Amino acid sequence: MSVIRSAAIPNPECPNFFERPENKTRFYVRDLIGGLQTLHLRGRQYYPVSSSSATLPPLEGTRVPRPRLKLGNGVSASVLVEMAKHVPKEYSLRHVVEAIVIPASQKHYSSLVDIPGVLHSRYSGAPDVLVATSWDCNFHALVKAIVANSAGKPDQYYYWLEALSVTQHPTVKPCHALGDALLLAAKSASTGLAVLYEDFPGGGALGHSCALFLLWSVARKRGPKAIDVVHTSGFKGDSLRAQVRGHADNLNIEKAKSCNNALHAFVLQSINNSFSNPKTFDQALGSALCMAVERPSTLTRGVSLKGLRKLRLMIEADLIGTGRTFSKVNSLQELTTTDFVYGWVKDCLVTGELRLADIARFISPEDTGEPMYFISHAWKSTLGRLLDTVERALANASEDTCVWIDCLAVNQHAKSPENQADVAAFEEVIMACSGGTIVVVDMGNCNPSTRAWCLYEWDHTALHHGSDGLHMQGLSLEDRAHIIGSIDVDTAECFMSADKEMILSKVRGHHGSTQQFNNLLRLLLLLNPLSYRVDRQQLSQRSKDTLWSLQIVQQWVEAGSSGTRALCILAEAGIGKSTISDKICEDLLNIPRASGSYNTGAGCSTEGDSSASQASGPSPGTLAAAHFLKYSDNRRLNVCNIIKSLAFQLGTRSPVMADKLLSADTHSIVQLQDMEAAFKLLLKPLLDNLASEEQVILLFDALDEADPVEQQRMQQQLLQGHLDPIEAAKKLSVKAGGNKTLGMLLKYLIPSLPKNVRFIFTSRPDAVCGGIQDTLQRAFEEGVTFIDRPQDLTGGGEDGGEKSKVLVYSTVVKECKLTLEQPACPTLDHLYGAYTIVFDACCVSHRESKYLPLLRVLVAAQEPMSHAMLHNMGLAKLLKDLPGWGCLFYEADHRIYSLHKSLIDWLTLDELSNPRHSITASLCKGHAALGSFLAKSVVELKDKHALPSVSDAYTQNYLAHHLAEAQSLPCTLLLESVLSQWGFIQSLFQGAEAAAGLVRALGSILKPSPYIYDALRWLKQCFNDFEKDPQAMAKTTYRSCPTLSVKYREAVVALRCHPVVMTLGKSAPDFFDANS
Repeated sequence: MSVIRSAAIPNPECPNFFERPENKTRFYVRDLIGGLQTLHLRGRQYYPVSSSSATLPPLEGTRVPRPRLKLGNGVSASVLVEMAKHVPKEYSLRHVVEAIVIPASQKHYSSLVDIPGVLHSRYSGAPDVLVATSWDCNFHALVKAIVANSAGKPDQYYYWLEALSVTQHPTVKPCHALGDALLLAAKSASTGLAVLYEDFPGGGALGHSCALFLLWSVARKRGPKAIDVVHTSGFKGDSLRAQVRGHADNLNIEKAKSCNNALHAFVLQSINNSFSNPKTFDQALGSALCMAVERPSTLTRGVSLKGLRKLRLMIEADLIGTGRTFSKVNSLQELTTTDFVYGWVKDCLVTGELRLADIARFISPEDTGEPMYFISHAWKSTLGRLLDTVERALANASEDTCVWIDCLAVNQHAKSPENQADVAAFEEVIMACSGGTIVVVDMGNCNPSTRAWCLYEWDHTALHHGSDGLHMQGLSLEDRAHIIGSIDVDTAECFMSADKEMILSKVRGHHGSTQQFNNLLRLLLLLNPLSYRVDRQQLSQRSKDTLWSLQIVQQWVEAGSSGTRALCILAEAGIGKSTISDKICEDLLNIPRASGSYNTGAGCSTEGDSSASQASGPSPGTLAAAHFLKYSDNRRLNVCNIIKSLAFQLGTRSPVMADKLLSADTHSIVQLQDMEAAFKLLLKPLLDNLASEEQVILLFDALDEADPVEQQRMQQQLLQGHLDPIEAAKKLSVKAGGNKTLGMLLKYLIPSLPKNVRFIFTSRPDAVCGGIQDTLQRAFEEGVTFIDRPQDLTGGGEDGGEKSKVLVYSTVVKECKLTLEQPACPTLDHLYGAYTIVFDACCVSHRESKYLPLLRVLVAAQEPMSHAMLHNMGLAKLLKDLPGWGCLFYEADHRIYSLHKSLIDWLTLDELSNPRHSITASLCKGHAALGSFLAKSVVELKDKHALPSVSDAYTQNYLAHHLAEAQSLPCTLLLESVLSQWGFIQSLFQGAEAAAGLVRALGSILKPSPYIYDALRWLKQCFNDFEKDPQAMAKTTYRSCPTLSVKYREAVVALRCHPVVMTLGKSAPDFFDANS
């Protein structure tokens, strides 16, 4: 800042401007003017100042002539970004005009852009884009929207903004300024940028009379498609269309806002000259806006699996079999996608000027629709590999499931107007594919990371769907390591140079630089981080009206090493601990809500949610990462996943840490499964050499949710008075190693990391059987700051009415529309009562028998269930029958979530405690349904020793668990069939965590069958050998196992050899040792 101030030279026509004491905003203005004047000096090259911007005609008296039409009053995005550095975050566009623009330009009666000597000619010129918005729009949000629109080239386009490009002095008639704007629209600008936002009535631009008139001017001159609509809250696709259509149907130019009455009168007069009445204008502009945001036609050109199978048969029979089209190709495995497109799809005799998906004789209209999956593939790969991969990835999907494949859904004729529109719609197509992106990996023909379009598709998938949405198919651990090392978007290949330039500009727009993008994508594939976005968005949405008072936490953060090393927020269920954690992350630790999945960090700063907070961001030198534990998601309870996610967050926020992570051995990181190894390879090297003035804060939310499930249930029953204390004392004890997250903290993170690595925890006080407070106090020699009244972190005004806003009880009553009085201090019993009312209403409507099978599955699931899996199980159609659907249960990111842990606690209480709605007794039916469904793809394998062609992570991790928990004879027989599939078990040992889960599941069965008991001892005895070399499983079994064991006999059959009779002169053991 001091450099900018020293560079700020006095305005040549008012040299004493900065010294005038009456100007309260002179420091803002001084910094801003200095920054704008030196902007060109901070670039790579020096551009001499144009003499044309050095003088203005002298002004005489108070009479101001009408400004001449000037085509040089558009500004580049760099100017707006520079302004954002000196404008307070809370300023709206109106504040900027009143506090900065008018004082700075009052001696000239000019616009800010036209102040002499301020803007270098490089940053001002004839406008390309007219920006239409309301003056109530937050300035930082506006700049962020414009930067996103600049496609990574902030100086390529010039933007016209009424607030900056038109004089704002009352002596100049506003109608003259608007007249100039209309001439500019006709002569220069090719695009209208409508900036919408949600915090004010009317949606921003669509509630402002001048903005509406500018948009109509562009639509009339250039057509509706020349209007680009962006939303400051990030709405895109269908959500943005819903916003626009909602406002477009209610446009009212007569009641629209305006900065002054004279301008509004001028707009209405101009409209009356062109339209019979203002209502006709409203309808015409509304239609133009709806056309501007209409869905791309390629978005409905997904092809069903049924249609792909028909197309495959036709290609094999007619194009390859006859030899007329591809005479040198004998099968689809030899036909590259490039040859397929250029040799057939682009042929005008085949497709004319249409897409292949539009030709009914090749792809029937009934086989097209909106896609669920986007297919990312390199055209150098074969068409056979592409179709085979889609079939394997969607083996359990309905034949009506549609996928979007570019060579089918994009018009391949370059001269067709549809071609450019289809290519431009790629991001929206990716965003609309609810199942995510299936990546076809064919390393034998092409490394997909060397193709620019593939990198573009991966980037947008991770951006919109998180790492969950990126499904790599046919990817071994070695392939993953090779891909990570070869990612470089700058050198990636692209057939069309224009496409490559577009991709690079998009990448720069999202990430600031291609190098930052490369690092982010490498870290994403290397660490596969967890996503917390859905939970944090829900927490933020449901506490948006809460007033926050986080000074206690802020003081702890700012204290650094002079304060205690840990801060712990303790509160009972439903008080809002996770909501507080989310707010701390957002406001104090600068951890955005999307950081768990993919943090782009591009663009300028902007406002967060609408909830008010009196806290500010972290102090300089503070780096932070967070993990949100979740009882119903075993991925978030896995300590290796936790360490990887923390390392990913730190790497994306620190270039130094990113370099350390990327310089480590890729193969070792990709294969990590051990907690100690993960800590030593990832976190310890990152944090060992912190400077004394730096601090890293690690936040762990909901430590109690990592306790063993049975321990949590018993603790809840005890607290609710449903369990005798004497009986509980006999049963309730801390299970050694039960809370693995706490074990990781106590064994590795707390003692091994430097003292300036500090911790924030939230937990129920009954965690670790009520010993969480004592445990933390023993662990931290420097002491722990406990906050046991989380309501002290919220402030609700004089009556304190806002304090209950973060309670789950308030959310249930409000969103389920219950007519209940708000208790002064709602308890867990009040919350359980609200749940009972919601479920009772469903029982009265006789829906209980419908939703119970689905409810059992959702509660039994070890991760939030995907909509696709529920669809394949035939249960997705029952979702809307669930009690409190949309609140107690909801869908987000294609998975089904529950509102809060207390809901599952209530459902799994014993039947004495919850007689009408407890599903504890029938929960085994949910496990049976899941286990039976998942087992189908495994037990139907014909070759028991072949690796399964595709096996999703959920099946690998939890199939045995569900079959074991089902406690039924059919599921026991299914489990035996699964254990006989050597190829499936071999695939589990490629990730040791899945294999360990199999052993735990078998060990939990109280009365295992002889076959299961034999398999359990087999796995225990040979586990380490299987980990080292899974492919030698049969040989290891033949060498190590007793000759009369079932698994030994299976190994003999697999190896086609004779049983061993003697070993070094001794008889071979017949059975497993009793202690194995």
